[in-house]
Amino acid sequence: MQQVRTARALQEMPATREALADGGITRSALRVLVSARETNAEAFESAERILVDAARTLGIRDLRRAAAYWRQAADHAQGAREAERLHELRRLHVSPTLDGMVRVDGDLDPEIGQTFMAAVRCVLDTHARTSDTRDPRTSGHQRADALGYICRQWLDGAGRPVRRRRSSSRHGHGGPGGPRRATGHEV
Repeated sequence: MQQVRTARALQEMPATREALADGGITRSALRVLVSARETNAEAFESAERILVDAARTLGIRDLRRAAAYWRQAADHAQGAREAERLHELRRLHVSPTLDGMVRVDGDLDPEIGQTFMAAVRCVLDTHARTSDTRDPRTSGHQRADALGYICRQWLDGAGRPVRRRRSSSRHGHGGPGGPRRATGHEV
């Protein structure tokens, strides 16, 4: 099975195939390179010559370390591109309906989505811990109410920007950059 996998991979690895044919790399090095390619074939294509040169000059232990380092770098770059792609896809639509309800629809990137879910979960968990009775509301009702609670907290001042007036400030709005949160970060 390993040999079939290696043979198939070699079809897409011209520099590796050439180095193997001229005796420049060992079968052990070949396995390391095939494994690296399986991590990220697209990135391997552009880095193959460099990795083959490493396979020609490094011992197998050092080659494994170099391949592991390359995998981390390739995964990080791919991960950063994917995070940026997802961030660009984020959207949120909020609109009133004819019957007075408000429709909320959107897609959040993973970071904002996790923050949102954690905040809603925190409100739900707090309610569950402090309530003596079983909540008759559906999960959807509970989440909608939790979102409303979070919004009311924001509007009531928890986490809102704090306007500080400093007698020495010429700007009259907390400093030169604008209003500041209680943490001192500009909003």
